[in-house]
Amino acid sequence: MDLNALPFPQFVHSSKNDFTYCSKLVCNYTWYNVSLFRYKERRGIVTILDLQKAIVLASQEYAVGNNLEFYYINNVNFVQTNFELPNNTLLVDTLGRAIVTSKELTNETDKPITQRVHFDEQTENKLNVQTTYGYKFGAQTDKNAKIDVYFTLYDDRITTTFKYNPSIETTYTSKETLNWSQNIPIVVPPRTKTKIDYIITIGNFNTPISYFISVYGIVVFKYRSGPSDITYVPLTYRGETGESIGDIMGRIYNINARTNPIYGYWLDVEGTLNLEGCLGIQSETRIKNTPLQGNPLPESIQSILGETKKQAIFF
Repeated sequence: MDLNALPFPQFVHSSKNDFTYCSKLVCNYTWYNVSLFRYKERRGIVTILDLQKAIVLASQEYAVGNNLEFYYINNVNFVQTNFELPNNTLLVDTLGRAIVTSKELTNETDKPITQRVHFDEQTENKLNVQTTYGYKFGAQTDKNAKIDVYFTLYDDRITTTFKYNPSIETTYTSKETLNWSQNIPIVVPPRTKTKIDYIITIGNFNTPISYFISVYGIVVFKYRSGPSDITYVPLTYRGETGESIGDIMGRIYNINARTNPIYGYWLDVEGTLNLEGCLGIQSETRIKNTPLQGNPLPESIQSILGETKKQAIFF
């Protein structure tokens, strides 16, 4: 759903000095009454909020509570974007997917034999990134990001890069080919069948990631007592009601809007991305010796760790 498709609200003054707006929209062929003051994002639907319209709407309510008249938005800029990831790391705690290539050697003699076994395989790293809740204000360029994906079950941390744009719904897809190889001598005991499995583990994930866009903005108001006089109000300044324009915007659109903890005039608004990917983690060679008839030794299995990948750099 695009909030910008909704009719832009105009406040209607009531006898109780409150300002309300209600509209109807079609969703799944059913009419729903929607109060913009209580709008909640419907799960699974991409939402891109027009920040200019949202600021105007919040400023109109701010003006009422502070005996002002909204005039115009003086300046709004996107300053920076930060991901809400501890240590900039995405944790993946699920089992990976195994790609297995096998070879067999058989020794029917009474002496051990040695043979070199070689594996050459390719896999594909892939990453899909889509903004699921974002903001637009004029033309916004693509942004580059770098995070670590930590596969906890394998104790492997892979640094990856990706592109995204918080202002559009486009899915960004990145791909790269990984080459894997193993070349090892295999000793096959007497009267033994040896199976060599070359196992490549692929880590899969599909998870939302929260981010905060820092916005710097100034709104200009007229005084009702003297319309020729104006005042400049930052988005984070709390007026007589105890609410800032950012607070009101967060309440109206049900978004997390907060004052930046370092720069008090910056407003941080929360959005989400969906990050879906598959990354090559590691390779392993597993050697299984199965005794043939006449060999009294038990079955044995040996594992040899191969390569471990540390990065998936797409640009």
